[in-house]
Amino acid sequence: MFCKNKFIITCFLLLVTAVFAAREFNRIKPHRVWRLKRVYPSYTNLQGFKLVKVNAKVMSNFEQKLLTIDKKVIDYDLSYTGEHFALIIKEGKDSRLFYCNPGEVELFEFSRFEGCRDSSPAMTKNGNEIFFASDRFRNYEIFRANVADFNQDPKYFIQYELHNMSDNLNPAVDYNGRILAYESTKRERKNQIYVLNRKTGEELLVSDPLFYCKRPRVAGDGSSVVYEAVDKGNFEIYTADLQNKFMINISDNSARDIHPDIDETANRIVFQSDRNNDIYDIYMFDFQLKKMFNLTHNIKSKDNLPSISADGQIVAFAANEKFINDCIKVIDFNLKIIFIFWDNDYIRNRPQLAKDGNSLVYYRNGELYKVDLVKTRQQYGSGELPTERQDVFQINNVRE
Repeated sequence: MFCKNKFIITCFLLLVTAVFAAREFNRIKPHRVWRLKRVYPSYTNLQGFKLVKVNAKVMSNFEQKLLTIDKKVIDYDLSYTGEHFALIIKEGKDSRLFYCNPGEVELFEFSRFEGCRDSSPAMTKNGNEIFFASDRFRNYEIFRANVADFNQDPKYFIQYELHNMSDNLNPAVDYNGRILAYESTKRERKNQIYVLNRKTGEELLVSDPLFYCKRPRVAGDGSSVVYEAVDKGNFEIYTADLQNKFMINISDNSARDIHPDIDETANRIVFQSDRNNDIYDIYMFDFQLKKMFNLTHNIKSKDNLPSISADGQIVAFAANEKFINDCIKVIDFNLKIIFIFWDNDYIRNRPQLAKDGNSLVYYRNGELYKVDLVKTRQQYGSGELPTERQDVFQINNVRE
């Protein structure tokens, strides 16, 4: 009798354990996958745009060095208007989070933690909160730094946003900091994209568990998340609609489609792809028009790392052109002009637009510089050539 009761109790405990384990495993469920196969297979090239080459030596009053320090900036993010910056600065073997307000010429260190590697800063619209990944407690977790509390109690500087035994990386937030997207290895040690509603506490898995996913970006209104996924060695761009709860493969191509960015309302998504002669071009998908556009289509240039403004009217990206050092190009859809910032004495790369579209930040020979796009449009917006160093030509439509 005793053995029989013991067997029953053991079975009951095993059943309870299995139920709780199943509930925990299924607590975060993936959305229904809606994969659109070859619905939008073709693309259209830009037509009727002018290219204005702007030599930075001529417009040096528009390009200003962001800060002068003797340390290397390895990553950064900026607020909506580009007035505040979150910087990851290399210090020996460590990489630490700093906050920069160029208007006050101040650089604050938020990290203050020896032997850690901070990475991937993401700022809210007003610049008051910074989300970042750090391995200060062995595995990578997501932390939040509150800029507004910087001059108050130090214990409020940095707080856990996510705390589990997995590696959580590359945080991205909407403008209000309500929706937090990140990649995590919490399921089968494979990077997946998760979304946390910081207001309700609801957490969703928004990528296919069979894929390896990374680099999430959140629409400014928090309605959608875009990310890149690897399906059997094929790199694709996916978007997850958080309101209607489905996923769409917007690239659906055998080429390598990577580095997406998204506008405020999730209407336009930009990314880089090597589907054209194995050379990277910048593509844009417009949900309203249901069309794909090749924004560059230049076999003499390797175009990469696109960034899009909140209204979707301005796109910036890096380009490596023949006979010109790495430069930055900015497409203005309102003016139908492509600005190219260059001079052969310096290499420019890794651009990022302020979401209001009024300023642009990029690396120039490894140091951060800021360009006033408002002044640039005022001087060069008509397409006129103030100096002999600039050139204008038509971009022909190659494929419809």
